[in-house]
Amino acid sequence: MRTIQRLVFYSTVRGLVLAVVACLGCAVPALAQAAAPAPCLPIEGPAFLGGKDPSRTSVVVFVHGVLSSARTAWSGKEDQSWPCLLRAEPAFDNSNIYLYRYDTQLLGSSPEVDKVAEQLRKDLQNDGVLDHAHITIVAHSMGGLVTAQMLLRMHAKEDMRDKLRRIKLVSFFGTPATGADIANVASYVSDSLQFAGMRPDGHQQALIDQWQKVAWPFHWYCLAEGQKMGFFSFASALGGGVLVVPKDSATALCQRRPDGVDVLEQFDHSSMVKPVSLQDTPHRYLKRYFLSCAGDAIPKTYPSSEVNTPDGQAMLQTLARLRASEFNLDAAPTVVQEALYQSDTWSDRFVLPSNLGQPALMTRSFERLPGRAFALEFVKLFAANPEELAPAWVGRLGTLDRYRADGQLTELRQAWVSAGYAQDSDIVLVLEQRSSGEQVVIFGSVQNDATGARRGRIRGLLILPAQPKTCT
Repeated sequence: MRTIQRLVFYSTVRGLVLAVVACLGCAVPALAQAAAPAPCLPIEGPAFLGGKDPSRTSVVVFVHGVLSSARTAWSGKEDQSWPCLLRAEPAFDNSNIYLYRYDTQLLGSSPEVDKVAEQLRKDLQNDGVLDHAHITIVAHSMGGLVTAQMLLRMHAKEDMRDKLRRIKLVSFFGTPATGADIANVASYVSDSLQFAGMRPDGHQQALIDQWQKVAWPFHWYCLAEGQKMGFFSFASALGGGVLVVPKDSATALCQRRPDGVDVLEQFDHSSMVKPVSLQDTPHRYLKRYFLSCAGDAIPKTYPSSEVNTPDGQAMLQTLARLRASEFNLDAAPTVVQEALYQSDTWSDRFVLPSNLGQPALMTRSFERLPGRAFALEFVKLFAANPEELAPAWVGRLGTLDRYRADGQLTELRQAWVSAGYAQDSDIVLVLEQRSSGEQVVIFGSVQNDATGARRGRIRGLLILPAQPKTCT
């Protein structure tokens, strides 16, 4: 009787473990509610989404995780997927989308990580993916281990070095670089070598050590999940669940560059790669990385300067009055205050740069200060750079991120407009600091004064760091 009871017990436990592990690859809805705008359906790979367009010089490669596929890994719903979202994002207009798929099963044999990595390299080469001038890789979970092993293999092959230099960006989402505890559980019920390769038994350190020794020609980022994954409704309701890949493991490949580490606080291991709108945090991270590291993949369509238009001239005249005030610091704040835009909406709401406590693509964040405090900071800026700041471009706030491709800048502009602090039609004056390469952006509006003359008014101030020539 006890033998039968034990068999029933172990059979029940095995069934529960199978359900838990199998759910690693299941599709769960992302947190955002907005629907994906792109009329596109998820596909299985290996394949180009919508076919390969030879005119596009950039490609984004998606590599899924264990017990998943090119169709289910990135899809929160049957009719939408993250690769499809990229079709609705202008930043990726010049990019082909390639979805990779490899064999991964809970029961039965599946190839180990090393073999999948070598097959990935061969398929990317045979399918013409490595022929693109700009390559971005998005890897989830075990797909990150596969990607890292593939890149190490490419580095080891002299004839692959040219292809390796074409890779501009690698984003690791929830990659268990030092293993995942749940892989221990899975190993009890699965003979798959893939789970054995993800057990936190210390052998992954060799991969990390090899990775740290290479001077990679691309930028890479590690993103960790911030929410536990509840496999059953009652567990979620009781606050249960598990961090499938803890932060220390998910960020181990970024030990050498801690500025490349972020935590997706509101997303679990599955939903972190299933955004359903362009505003979802995972997509915004990828877009920000892409714009900063693969900017050359975007055809240059700089908007023309409005320096010779009446509004442009009005802003330049305002700048000239401010520059003249540099030599009289006692009177300068008053001159600046006269140039500030005053209204019920904008009084005491001037955007001012302040230092960020964490590394970011832009080195300053923003706060609101009363008019005189803002004026004093403005005077300090010009007094410290008497001959440095030269006008570089005059345009509109709505086209500023076309003048300078920067994902964080795009987000800030959208935030200002939605909060009512600014309008896309506001005039923008960009000044470049010759020695450091920093850029000062003065944005405001032009209105008629008491005499009917056009006069520039300042709404805010923004400081942008020098744009890096390479993303390394």
